[in-house]
Amino acid sequence: MKKLYLIVNKGVFNVRINPELHKRIYQEALKDGVSLNAFVQNVLKKDIMKHGIN
Repeated sequence: MKKLYLIVNKGVFNVRINPELHKRIYQEALKDGVSLNAFVQNVLKKDIMKHGIN
């Protein structure tokens, strides 16, 4: 069994994605009138909730 360690999360992480995906995400954020950061947060939150994770 894998050991679980308590980690203090700062709320910051970098994700490397290909330029085309970056462009598409940015365009969707513009359409929604939100920042790229806010858009990605919303997408991640919706996906987590869909999987029943709080």
